[in-house]
Amino acid sequence: MIFYAHMQFIKKHWLAKSIGLLIVVIIVIACFWYYAKINKPIFPINANDTITSWSFKGAYAGNDALIAQAHADITKLSGLVGKGQYPDYEIFVGIAQDYDFLGDGKDEFNYLEKAIKAGPTGGTAWNNMGVLMEKLGALNTARAAYAEAVTVEPSIGVYQEAQARFLVAHFSQDTGAIETAFQTGIAKSADPNLLPIEADWLSSIGSTTAAIAAWKEFSTYVASPSQLASINIKIAQLKAKQ
Repeated sequence: MIFYAHMQFIKKHWLAKSIGLLIVVIIVIACFWYYAKINKPIFPINANDTITSWSFKGAYAGNDALIAQAHADITKLSGLVGKGQYPDYEIFVGIAQDYDFLGDGKDEFNYLEKAIKAGPTGGTAWNNMGVLMEKLGALNTARAAYAEAVTVEPSIGVYQEAQARFLVAHFSQDTGAIETAFQTGIAKSADPNLLPIEADWLSSIGSTTAAIAAWKEFSTYVASPSQLASINIKIAQLKAKQ
């Protein structure tokens, strides 16, 4: 009887230890999962991109007064986060811009990520991320950022123009994507400034007739006589190639 009671005690003790160990394992796994979740990059760098340096020559380089001003602005804006006076999204974008002036790409990236997290449907942070990644040579990452900017705010012509210029400059071989960018951009933003960009690109790939059509369409939005004269010269030059 004593032996049986002893065995029952051992079984209960072993069961309790096993359950305790299982609970500990579950807690550890949950902690690792939560840590991984909260530290997961909001906008990861494309695996095909390599950033050799996060530093670059900022607009304020060599000007001590402007550099001090940027640092003071960062301190001021940082103190406004979470206070409700201004949206955190705008504050983070502002801080990121200051770091851009300073040539600090890493901190600019971090604050653009904060902005994206605070306002994922705002195009400014995505577009600025594209500009930064392009500057750092991470072209695949930049492409994704520019694409996201026109996805979240398709009616903003500036973002459509930025994406079109980027694709033409760095992915000229992807004519399908470029054509889609122009067609979608014009349709969704009604931005006539996309037309000269498209005309120059069409001319560069030998689509002379289409380039002439784009210039002619753009001329309907132009009121300046000098600008119209410049467009007519371009059209005449293209016609001479036909």
